[in-house]
Amino acid sequence: MKAYFKTIVILFLFTFCSEVKIYSSIQFIDDVSSQKKINKCGEEFEVTQHLFFLEFKDKTSFSVLNSLGVVAKWTIFDSKDLKKTISEGNGDVTPEIEFDKPGVFKCVFFVTVNNVLYSDTSVINVSDTKLIFRPELAKLNKSVKYSKTDSLKGYVLSMPVEYYSYSKSESNFEPKVNPSSGIMGVLAKPLSKTGLKKGKQIISFELYGKPNGFGKAQIGFFNTSGKGFFYNFLVVK
Repeated sequence: MKAYFKTIVILFLFTFCSEVKIYSSIQFIDDVSSQKKINKCGEEFEVTQHLFFLEFKDKTSFSVLNSLGVVAKWTIFDSKDLKKTISEGNGDVTPEIEFDKPGVFKCVFFVTVNNVLYSDTSVINVSDTKLIFRPELAKLNKSVKYSKTDSLKGYVLSMPVEYYSYSKSESNFEPKVNPSSGIMGVLAKPLSKTGLKKGKQIISFELYGKPNGFGKAQIGFFNTSGKGFFYNFLVVK
C-alpha cells in the first residue's frame, strides 16, 4: 500500500529515547504531507523544498533531510489522481524526473521508524508553456557606452527564444522591465507586444536608462517558472 492511500492504525507500540509509549487509536491518513517531521530526539525528516514551479518537459530531482537512520521511500503522483503513480523508489534523493504534461503533482517522502510514520511532501506546479531564452545567441546592435550626462538611446537587443505549449496555444510575451546588475542603471523592455508561436523566434528588447559606470553588466530574463537566463555585456567609455 502506498503511503498516500488511506490507512487505519488500531494499536501500535514504539520506543525512542529510551521511552516506551503505547497508543490505542484510529488514524486516518489521506495525505501524508505533515506526519511527524521531528521527534522528541530532535531527529529531522523534512523535504528540502516544499514548492516547485516548473514548465512542462522540465526535469528536476527532489530530496529530504533525513536524520532518522532509515532510508526513505518516495512516490510521485498526480494530485488529481492519487492512484496514478508517476514514479517511485527508495532513497533520500530522487533521480531527475521529467514532467511531460502540465498539472499539480506531489512527491511524498516517507519512512516508518518504531511503528511511527514520518513523511513530508513537495508540491510541483507544472505550467502549460515552456519558454527558453538563448542569451548566448543574443545580439546587441551597438556597444553600450557610459556617459555622465546622456541616457542610452537606440540600443536594441535581439534575443532568440524557443516557445512550446502542451495545449498548442499561442501566447503574448509581456514581461516586466528587467534591470541590469554589476553595472546598474541599464533597463531592458520589449519593443512591442510579441505573440509567441511554437518554435524558434526573436524578441527585440530596447536597452535604455543611464549606466552608473563602465565595466561588466548583466541582465536576467525569466520564464513563467522563474528560471533565469542571463545576458552579459560590457559598458564601455
